[in-house]
Amino acid sequence: MSFLEIALLALAGLLILALLANAVLLWLGSRLVTDAVPDEVYKVACEDGWVIELARYKGTRKDLPPVVLAHGIGANATSLDLDEEVSLPRFLRARGFDCWLLDLRGRGGSAKPPAGRGPYDYDFEDHARHDARAAIDLVRRETGASKVAWVGHSMGGMTAYGYAEIHGDDALQAVVVCGSPVDWSSRPILAPVAGLARLQRLPALYYVLAARIASPLAGYYNPFIARLIINAENVTPRVMRVGLARGLANIARRPLHQLAHWIRTGELQGKDGRVFFRELGKITVPWFAIGGAADHLVPPENVRIALDRLGSREKRWLLAGKESGHAHDYGHIDLLLGSRCREEIYTPIAEFLEGVKCSPAEAPTAALGRA
Repeated sequence: MSFLEIALLALAGLLILALLANAVLLWLGSRLVTDAVPDEVYKVACEDGWVIELARYKGTRKDLPPVVLAHGIGANATSLDLDEEVSLPRFLRARGFDCWLLDLRGRGGSAKPPAGRGPYDYDFEDHARHDARAAIDLVRRETGASKVAWVGHSMGGMTAYGYAEIHGDDALQAVVVCGSPVDWSSRPILAPVAGLARLQRLPALYYVLAARIASPLAGYYNPFIARLIINAENVTPRVMRVGLARGLANIARRPLHQLAHWIRTGELQGKDGRVFFRELGKITVPWFAIGGAADHLVPPENVRIALDRLGSREKRWLLAGKESGHAHDYGHIDLLLGSRCREEIYTPIAEFLEGVKCSPAEAPTAALGRA
C-alpha cells in the first residue's frame, strides 16, 4: 500500500470519527433540557396569512396587565424560558402576571410560512406590522384586557417601537426593552461585520446546527466571538449549554441586510420605504429600557437614547452592571439569562409592570385558535 493510500485512509478514518463525535455531541445537546410545558398554546393568523404561536403561562391577578414576551433576532421563544430558574415568563407568572411567550415568524412554532412564501421570507417590518399586532389582539381577546404589556429582548424590543410607530400605542399598557437599539450613534465592536453581511446571499444565516453540536462544550471554552456577545462570567455553564442547544434560530437574510444597512447608514427601512424610529415622540406609554454595561453588540447608549426621544411621561432606565450594584456587568445575551437575573433584572421588570396596573375590558376579536 502506497503512502498516498495510507494517508487517504487515515483522512477518511478521521473524518468518520469527527462525524461520529459530532453526532454524539448533537444528541447530547438535544438532551440538555426538556421542553417547558406552558399552560396553553395558541395559534393566531396575521393579516398577511402567516400563523404565529404563543405559549401561555396563566397568571392569577386580574389587576395586572397580561404580558407578551418577545425574543431577539437570532433566537426563539425558548431563549426566554430555559428552565425554572432562568425564565422571565415563569418568574412573572409566580407574581401573578398572565404571560404570553411569542415565537416571531420564522422560528419555533411560528416557522411554517403560508402558501407561496418561503420560511425566511420576512423582515423586521413584518414583525412590527403583523406579528406584534396579531399577538396583542389575541391576548386582549383571550384575557379581556383592554391593554397589554410588552417585554422584548433586542429585536423583540425593537418590534415594540415599530408596532407603536405603525399602529399607535393605544393597546399598550407599558413596555420593557432589554438591549434594544434605536440608534447606532455609538458604534458596536461588531460594526465592521455589517459590511460582510451584505455578501450573505443564502436565504438565512445558518448556524443553529453548529451551535447545537458545540453546545455540550459551552462553558468550558468561550471563543472570542462569544465573548463579544455574552459575559460568560455572568452565566452558568449549564445555561450556556442549554441556550446554545435550544434557544437559537437561523437569521433570515432580509432582516440581516436591514440591520447591516441600518448600522452603516443610520436608517432602518421597511419594504414600503418607512424609516423606523423617527416617530418615537408620538409614543406616550410608560417605558422601561435596560442596557448591558458590557454589551459589545448593542452599546447601552444606543438603548438609552430612546428615552430622550419618547413622548412618554413615565420613563425608566437601568444600566445592568456593577455601576448599579450588580454582581457583574451584563453583556447582550445574558441580559435575561444572567446567573442573578431574578433579583437584578426580573424583579425590577416585575416592579415596574406592577406599577402600571390596568382593569380588564372588552377588546377586539382576532383570527385565533388554540393549538
